[in-house]
Amino acid sequence: MGKNMMHFVEKCIYLLPFLAINLTMNLVL
Repeated sequence: MGKNMMHFVEKCIYLLPFLAINLTMNLVL
């Protein structure tokens, strides 16, 4: 369970920049 959670957190951290770019684009457009 702990190992799975770490993988989930890693994935979230990896995807954060893409989400930030998406949000910025939506705000600009």
